[in-house]
Amino acid sequence: MKSIRNEAKFAGLLFFMLGFSACKKNEINPGEKAISPLTGTVAEMTLDSIYLYALQTYLWNDALPSYLDFNPRKYNSSGTDAGNFKQELFDISQLKKNPLTGAAYEEPLFAGVPKYSFIEEGNTYGSVKAAISLGTSGNDLGLEVAAMGAGVYVSVVNPGSAADQAGLQRGFRLVEINGQAANPALAENTLKQSQVMISYEKPDGSKVKVTLDRVAYKSHGVLKSLLLNLGGQKIGYLSLAKFDRLNEVKSELDQAFQKFSSEQPQELVIDLRYNGGGYVETAEYLANLMVSSAMSGKVMYAKHFNTLLQQGKGAILQKQLYFDEEGKPVYLKGRRATMADVDFTVEGNTARFNKQGALERVKNIYFIVSNRTASASEFLINSLRPYFNVKLAGSRTYGKPVGFFGINIHRYTVYLSNFLIKNSANEGEYYSGFLPDLVVADDVGHDFGDPEEQCLKSLLSGISSSSKTGIQTGKLMGMAAPANTITPEPIMDPGFRGMITTHFKLKKMEN
Repeated sequence: MKSIRNEAKFAGLLFFMLGFSACKKNEINPGEKAISPLTGTVAEMTLDSIYLYALQTYLWNDALPSYLDFNPRKYNSSGTDAGNFKQELFDISQLKKNPLTGAAYEEPLFAGVPKYSFIEEGNTYGSVKAAISLGTSGNDLGLEVAAMGAGVYVSVVNPGSAADQAGLQRGFRLVEINGQAANPALAENTLKQSQVMISYEKPDGSKVKVTLDRVAYKSHGVLKSLLLNLGGQKIGYLSLAKFDRLNEVKSELDQAFQKFSSEQPQELVIDLRYNGGGYVETAEYLANLMVSSAMSGKVMYAKHFNTLLQQGKGAILQKQLYFDEEGKPVYLKGRRATMADVDFTVEGNTARFNKQGALERVKNIYFIVSNRTASASEFLINSLRPYFNVKLAGSRTYGKPVGFFGINIHRYTVYLSNFLIKNSANEGEYYSGFLPDLVVADDVGHDFGDPEEQCLKSLLSGISSSSKTGIQTGKLMGMAAPANTITPEPIMDPGFRGMITTHFKLKKMEN
């Protein structure tokens, strides 16, 4: 009975798609492209729906062929429904080519996996709040490790975790794991267990042996914040692992910037080397903590959706319920608001600075970055570039100027690339990432904020030897790291890379 009801639900969606009016010549014509069967299994209807939502909401929807030419139901050979859905999404993601490279905008870094879009089991039931956990509520040992040759070093310790409680810090070297000499393969196989015995060596040479048990904890992404003193010159330093929901991390960000504002430094170092992104609202709030009051009202960024959505023709989104930022339903003239009621115009998606906190004198902002610096982290960098002397140290960033909102289809949530985000100078197509001004290998032998850590040390050296305007020139952009440099390799999954938007403006309704 449940299957019949689900099939009827999807049939209604597809019938709805057939009623679109024609568009002008050379525009996407959903009515022509979307003709599809009204019967089929739930899996077939889900395949159809993935195509139909992409046809209207995907950033590069102009590259999609007609329903008959694409034939969503051909995806039936992977062995599982989820595998079929992922294969379809992958093929959709490879249709639009970047004219600068000739490759797909979503050219995969891993075989069969789009660079940006994805689908996961679980349903947000229409909420604009994505069903993605960024690790705020952890249930693990709480550490990441990296390989330096045959050595294994702690690269990240999540605050509040078992590893944190046991005194581990970034820069410590693992000597033994469960009684065996530590090596990258052993670390990968054992550090996901519920209990692990490790022996580690501190930078001073002392050794400690502890047993770590998997425990539940909360960790909101702020790894370290401190004020550095460089010959009497104060520099604010903040290391942030991810952009969690603003209400979960706001107090920690406020505390850090209260500390900074007590000294009013002109230089900030924001360490985003492991920050794969997260919620736009949180990155936006951090930007507002960094700027001066004089910046309020100036454009920070704008989200650019596809032409169809900008023209208010995304009728399929009537099937996605709209919720406010607190997750509550919204009613318009006695009916439930849907995502089709959202204003997708550039004007309606332009954000302006709104100063927060008391820090007022920042002139130079330095970011520590890596290939794990992605999405909302890159958006933060790009939004500040038109207004500040912004310099980067580390390695090339990931390259993700696009974001998404969750679309519910049956038991799944699809995250298509929905919008391109640009700064006030209309810059934003950094699909290949940002190149650093100072090319420096990640130094996992030192803790975050340690003046001897190579990325931070390079920035401090540049600041010290430059004028009060900060680092003006560094090494040539794109220059390779020195030949004798050993680049650490993460041993475990680096985790989420994305940019989630949870706040939308509704269209102005006529009386």
